[in-house]
Amino acid sequence: MREYDSVSEILSTIKESVSKGKYFISLNKNRGENIAFRNKYELSSKDQRQIILNLTEEDYEKSVSNYKEGYENEKLHIFGPILNLKNEEGKSKKVQVYIKFNIIKDNDNLVVVVSFHEARRPMILASCKK
Repeated sequence: MREYDSVSEILSTIKESVSKGKYFISLNKNRGENIAFRNKYELSSKDQRQIILNLTEEDYEKSVSNYKEGYENEKLHIFGPILNLKNEEGKSKKVQVYIKFNIIKDNDNLVVVVSFHEARRPMILASCKK
């Protein structure tokens, strides 16, 4: 699996793939949290796409090796933007979103958004590490 030299390079790859429509957000039976989050804040696929395209280097937390057996060679890239979202009652709330990406190399890149939900814990982002 390809190593990236910088957060800028990771973001560039993610945004380029998303712009080309070469991505998907995991919504399988193991990703109920992603579905519940999308429903709670009434986020369309277009909304989620825009959130990804608006990510900045300051939203980056870290990159880690995949811990799933057989996938240890994959790197997962974690971001935690803080967004104003409206819940089902229409009330605006600041929410830290946990977004975890897996960049898969094919002919071009394919980005799998493994996680896209409210953060379970406070995240220490690049903007806080300076």
